[in-house]
Amino acid sequence: VMANIVIKGTSTSVSSSASAYTPQQVTPTTKLASEVSSASDFNLIVLGGPCANDLVEELFDLTCDGWAYDDGEAVLQLADNGDNVALLVAGTQADDTRRAAKALADYADYDLSGEMVMVSGSSLTDINVGEAAEEEAEEEAEEEAAAEEEVAEEEESTEE
Repeated sequence: VMANIVIKGTSTSVSSSASAYTPQQVTPTTKLASEVSSASDFNLIVLGGPCANDLVEELFDLTCDGWAYDDGEAVLQLADNGDNVALLVAGTQADDTRRAAKALADYADYDLSGEMVMVSGSSLTDINVGEAAEEEAEEEAEEEAAAEEEVAEEEESTEE
């Protein structure tokens, strides 16, 4: 596949032998999760984990109780969002989320490939990006949920 891309002045044109289009200028809008009536209507960058942002559970199927990451860890994760896409930037602590956002902003310095990457470190200058152990995190979350369910069942049986 070959394309000729010409960028000049305030108008941009992209064309190839098969198609041509003129990209539209995009003005990002910031909203709180509570201000988003229908998430699937938008391409989203969702900041904060499931304990801080209600959209995380809806879009990424992550819950506060199921968050399987430790202090110093964060994730950048993509998910389908209807005809759009959502990107999660979330850490265990606020500084972890900031570290992930900084890695995203400096994307040229890191290997941000795949649907999910782990961001770890101890400061905003100590940033490590690697493949996320997604399956491991999912297994831990499932184990925690099963353990909680077991405890709830035991409590119910002792009450009877």
